[in-house]
Amino acid sequence: MLEFAELEQNAKAFPSELVKAYKKKNSLFFFPCLAPVVPGYLLADAQLIQRIAENLRFYPSSIQTKKSVLNGIYIYFWSQYNTTLQWFLHKPLFNLMKRNLGINSLSDMELSIYEESLDKLSDFSYWVFRNRHYHEMKLLFEAFPPEMQGNIYTLRHNPPSKIASWINVLPEMMTVAYEGKKKVL
Repeated sequence: MLEFAELEQNAKAFPSELVKAYKKKNSLFFFPCLAPVVPGYLLADAQLIQRIAENLRFYPSSIQTKKSVLNGIYIYFWSQYNTTLQWFLHKPLFNLMKRNLGINSLSDMELSIYEESLDKLSDFSYWVFRNRHYHEMKLLFEAFPPEMQGNIYTLRHNPPSKIASWINVLPEMMTVAYEGKKKVL
């Protein structure tokens, strides 16, 4: 797991890094084949990660708690897109989240860190709700998905298992096989 300063810096740069990753995905050697098309909902989620990182400076809590909040938002979005189809469609997104969290899958994360991160994210979102009368917090509160608290509750009570991680290995194996075939051609 990364230290807070590095995790915060990566979260603040997440939208621009996501666009770069999609641009790299759609290029052939040094020439872009297609314009980088990042789906709007992914960009909105990336911007929410960035906003949370920027607004943590107002959160009266320890560095460890702030780190858990950032881990929690990554876990939240990873879980939202954690299907085989999403792995194929949004590989650059998952690669960035893997890099920023320092893990290969959610099941690699210790259960105590997983639960603590989601718990701290829930506390943070409630704190944002209570302070939404401040301009910065109002903008952040309005960016939160309406179903966020319910999804966090569900995630906390249904942690990833090692068995489920084997299901998610299939896209990785197919991607490696595809990239190997591409290099041979």
